[in-house]
Amino acid sequence: MIFVEVRGKLVYIMLTIYILVLHFVVALATPDIAKWDQLAVTFPKYTPVPHNENEAQRGGWVLLSDDCLDTTSPFRGRRYFVNNDRSLILIYDSHGHIAGLQLSYPAELKQTKEGKYQPAFVYKKEFDGGYYYVTAYFTEPGKICCYCSVRDMDVIGDKLIFLNDKTSRVVVPMTVESKKNMTSKKWMRGKCFPNMGLHFWYDQHKDTSCKDIFPFFTIYNAQGQLHAFGMGIDIVLKSDRYEYANPAFLGRFMGDKVFPTCLKDQNIITPTMHVFFTKVSSYTHGCTGADDQMYT
Repeated sequence: MIFVEVRGKLVYIMLTIYILVLHFVVALATPDIAKWDQLAVTFPKYTPVPHNENEAQRGGWVLLSDDCLDTTSPFRGRRYFVNNDRSLILIYDSHGHIAGLQLSYPAELKQTKEGKYQPAFVYKKEFDGGYYYVTAYFTEPGKICCYCSVRDMDVIGDKLIFLNDKTSRVVVPMTVESKKNMTSKKWMRGKCFPNMGLHFWYDQHKDTSCKDIFPFFTIYNAQGQLHAFGMGIDIVLKSDRYEYANPAFLGRFMGDKVFPTCLKDQNIITPTMHVFFTKVSSYTHGCTGADDQMYT
């Protein structure tokens, strides 16, 4: 009996040590999640945007729609815009904390409804007409309008979710554990660009039609942490908040494997916007080691 008891304790101790070592190895192999403590838009301006609803109101942002009250809306949260400009819409939760953002344009400017990811441009009729929106949430959308939801007010969010249509979404990996892990989720490695980071593109290849390009992309730092993303719209629209790159120049963000051939023949420049969750620095947004170490 004594031998059995001692042997049981030894097995328990050995199992405990094994579990601790396993956790330690996983911790070493998996990059920490970046702390999203800042929010800025538009490269290379890095224009800060209000983290909370009160700050937004003091800055002149006005309520566009309370989609916590409107249960028929395809969106969640209280949506704000400034100077009657819908190039950027900020979304706040029931506690007034930033919960997401949108880009939009008037429905009459829509050129086509065809394409694999056209449903990501979600239509909503507003007080002054219809608009199409692309939407990114920084937390679980189902909790945005719930007062029972508790979020850390010191960080921008705990996850990144792209609205793929009115009912489905794409959840973005918070870290890059390996290239294989990313491609299995349709995320394709692009190129690293200084003061941005390493770009990943969703379900995109050389033979992808321009009408089938997903309107979002993600950006990781050299530590494999998600620290930024970008979004675009499929029409020509001018705004100081948007970025405009010649289609041929986009290869510097995509690389040969994910640069659609159709872009080489495209003579129009559609706008995009980069969104940054951390303070821009050479350490967090640089390219040193990003291509050669983390992602090979």
